[in-house]
Amino acid sequence: MSIKSRLEKLSPPDKLEVIRKRVRYNTERIQNLVQLYEKMLAEGDKQPDILRAAVVLLHATMEDALRNTLAWKLPTAPASALERISFSNVMRRPQINLAELREFGDQTVGEIVERTITNHLTRTTFNRMSDVTNALDWLKIETKPFRKFGATIDAMTSRRHQIVHRGDRKDADDFSHGRPEKIEAHEVKRWVKKVCACIDLLMGKLKAGLTEARRLRDTRSFQS
Repeated sequence: MSIKSRLEKLSPPDKLEVIRKRVRYNTERIQNLVQLYEKMLAEGDKQPDILRAAVVLLHATMEDALRNTLAWKLPTAPASALERISFSNVMRRPQINLAELREFGDQTVGEIVERTITNHLTRTTFNRMSDVTNALDWLKIETKPFRKFGATIDAMTSRRHQIVHRGDRKDADDFSHGRPEKIEAHEVKRWVKKVCACIDLLMGKLKAGLTEARRLRDTRSFQS
């Protein structure tokens, strides 16, 4: 069962907990890679590609948390939050005609909205801090507390891009361009700590939002 299918069947607090558990599980995988690297290094076997794999998984963990949060929140978000998503994205072409519209059969408007959001998020990436900020804006979460993570996230995502698309090699005028750039465990651990703190802050903001929404419901119920 996909995480999207699981979230659909849960209450908001349980949805949040599923996302948090997924983040914790992925974080443990990253930490296991770093620990494996350090264990092998202590035994005289230096394998820096293990750290590069940890960086790639760290970026994936951040993206996964953001996508799952957006997939949870956007279907019930105000109309203004959905304006940046084109309905035509569900068909993956600029325009759709009535014959294509009929392909949706008996799907409700809500189901089509969710399908469109899912397709949009599938193609959405978070490759710099500005992308994270855009996601926070989408979620109506104040971005200022997250600014302190900007430099770390930009450094991590830039290195991830270099690893994935260049084999972790930089351009150079001599043979050094053929050698992967040096990577250190302490640097990767610092990125893990900061990125996980950013995700934890997001989860905390979401939990606070659920608590406030419940308080408002209880107040209205009492007043009525």
